[in-house]
Amino acid sequence: MKWFYNFKTAVKLLLAFSVLGIMVVFVGLNGIKQQEEMNNRLNDMYQNHLLAIKPLMETKDLFNQSRNELRKLYMNSGSESSLTIKSLRDDMTAASERLEEFKRTELTAESQEQLPVLETALDSYNRSVDEIIQMASSHQNNQLIQLLNDPNGVYAQGRDDTLAALDKLIDINAGEAQRAEQAGKEAFASGRELVYWITAAALAVTIVTGIFVSGIISRPLRKIGSVAKQAAEGELGIASGIGTTDEVGVIANAVDTMILNVRKVVDRILLNAESLEAASKQISVTSKEIAGSNSNRAESEGKINVLFKELTDVINSVAQNTKQAAELSEQSARIIDKGTEVVNISMNSMNDVRVHMAELEKNSLVIGGIVEMIEDIADRTNLLALSAAIEAARAGEQGRGFAVVADEVRKLAESSSSAEKEIIGMIKGLQEKIKLSVAAVEESVTYSHRTAETFGDIQKIVSETGAKVTNIAAASEEQSVQAAGAWDAVESITAATKVAAAASEKMAATAQTLAQMADELQKSVSIFKIDRHEETERESQ
Repeated sequence: MKWFYNFKTAVKLLLAFSVLGIMVVFVGLNGIKQQEEMNNRLNDMYQNHLLAIKPLMETKDLFNQSRNELRKLYMNSGSESSLTIKSLRDDMTAASERLEEFKRTELTAESQEQLPVLETALDSYNRSVDEIIQMASSHQNNQLIQLLNDPNGVYAQGRDDTLAALDKLIDINAGEAQRAEQAGKEAFASGRELVYWITAAALAVTIVTGIFVSGIISRPLRKIGSVAKQAAEGELGIASGIGTTDEVGVIANAVDTMILNVRKVVDRILLNAESLEAASKQISVTSKEIAGSNSNRAESEGKINVLFKELTDVINSVAQNTKQAAELSEQSARIIDKGTEVVNISMNSMNDVRVHMAELEKNSLVIGGIVEMIEDIADRTNLLALSAAIEAARAGEQGRGFAVVADEVRKLAESSSSAEKEIIGMIKGLQEKIKLSVAAVEESVTYSHRTAETFGDIQKIVSETGAKVTNIAAASEEQSVQAAGAWDAVESITAATKVAAAASEKMAATAQTLAQMADELQKSVSIFKIDRHEETERESQ
């Protein structure tokens, strides 16, 4: 593994991130594969099962609608009978088209097995319908009624077989859709578990790689840091001992060389320390003379400190008041926004009232239509009842044929009852809408009160902001007065500085001696020049 330790740090990090990238790509590709499989299963369920149910349901609806049309044949006559026959034929044609649409889907084996049963039953039903139409056209109402009401007749048999076949096909496709859904769920669970395992493995590989690479980089750095720390504490007889050729190895060699050079410099500095001691004594004598003149300056500086402390307090007061004023301004802005929001809510509430009132008006119109329908049904009921009574009286024993009229009377009575229930429902709906309208108005009043309170808060905050601004102005005036006192203190410092300048001349001779010693020290530490460091770095590269 020595060859890996000699890699550059950038190469090590690149290899570690490459491993991480490969694992991420692997996890991503596996997730995409699982998603594609789920998508294929969903498409199969939708295209081949759910879409197949739709034409079957429409065929069943058209079939039931044709049965209702057949019932109308013996009650209508003339042009109405022709219209009923046309509508009946249209329904049967549409049912055949829907069945053809179902046949074009991808059918399962069970659906293909059941489809001929449906087609046979539907053909039988269509033949009985044609026979019924011929009876209606030739006004054979008694035979027509008998055929329709015969539970064992051709019509009833074809009707029941067709309905049973349709229901079975619908159940078959619904069951296939459920099985496809279950298979999709199982595939999802299996894919999710696989992704979990792959993700866990990728995480483990990533952690191991990170720990390995970070250890290769951090261990030598910690060793170099320990050596540097000991050198800073005065221990100059140590070395890192790192022999790699990467950046960390170059740094370790540079640190070892630097410690060696520092040790040499320290030896030379110790030799010059005695000479500096004598010069320091002379500097001490001169410093005493400077100390006398510095006493006056210290006093003046004390005044300056006091004055500037007071000035600082004033400035802090100004800053604090300014901050409070800014906060109050922000609160004002927020409250204004709140007021705007409340106004908007009030407007929305009024709009709700308008919408509810429009719905009330619409429901009223619907109630009117329903009332008219009830009146019409009542009239028809009375007429039919009257006709039934007259015909029954005339026919005597033959009055049993008027059972059809009595049945129609019963249906009309049921229609009247249904309409009455619908009226009751609409009235309740109107009552609910009225309640909502009242609630919306009350809500608008509440939000109006909140608007007034909000803008009252705005007024208070604006007043407080004005007071804070006044305090800022007063503090600024006080700051100006303190600045004038500071200027007087500065003049006193200037006089004391002149005295210190005279003493500095006496220190000039001593400074020359110190300059010579400093020159010797400069020569001793010349090995630490910056350009030499750059040259060493170029050689290492």
